[in-house]
Amino acid sequence: MPGVAIAVSNFDKTPTTNINGNYSVEKLPLGNDFEITPSLNTPLLESVSTFDIVLINRHILGTRPFDSPYKHIAADINQSGSITVFDLVLIQRAILGLNANFPGNTAWRFIPKDYQFIDANNPLSED
Repeated sequence: MPGVAIAVSNFDKTPTTNINGNYSVEKLPLGNDFEITPSLNTPLLESVSTFDIVLINRHILGTRPFDSPYKHIAADINQSGSITVFDLVLIQRAILGLNANFPGNTAWRFIPKDYQFIDANNPLSED
């Protein structure tokens, strides 16, 4: 994914991913441990749509539950650990231009590629 800021602990530079999603960090001291944290916060209308409201509503009603842990994570707009009508309200407010951001959250969340969910049907129960 291009344009993702890559924060490196104990390092004052923040590289950004290129068009292919690659990045490099130069001149890190040898022998140290570093934590790498990606972040991206695009305008909300690039992140959500009215179709998201439909999909989340179907999930809440149980007529079409999510089939991916990533959908659960994306739908928990306020990061409360559950998907509720309040998440729908926050998306509606973003679409109507009433909110410029999601309170206490960003438009994007990143999970390590090789992460194994304990329960893929309940990923919000994990840290």
